[in-house]
Amino acid sequence: MDGIDKKIGLEGGAAITAKEENGLQKFDIYKQIGPISRPNNGWTKELNYISWDDREPVYDIRTWNEDHTAYGKGVTVTAGEMVVLKELLQSRNVF
Repeated sequence: MDGIDKKIGLEGGAAITAKEENGLQKFDIYKQIGPISRPNNGWTKELNYISWDDREPVYDIRTWNEDHTAYGKGVTVTAGEMVVLKELLQSRNVF
């Protein structure tokens, strides 16, 4: 696919990298933590540890197509915010 510089399975580095082109921001997925849901449309909602535009990596929840060349809207959470979120969920007995 044009504009995509993809790296898969690199030890100690980004799992997936894409350059900004064709409307995509530059991103580096450092860790694919896991899928949250898999709708029947072929996309997967995932939790990843990702850097957008060479910024500090954040936890990221969003939908991705199968080969991570396209993505939907999502939400990013810093490590500190993730700790607070975990504490909130535990204190409210959500699980």
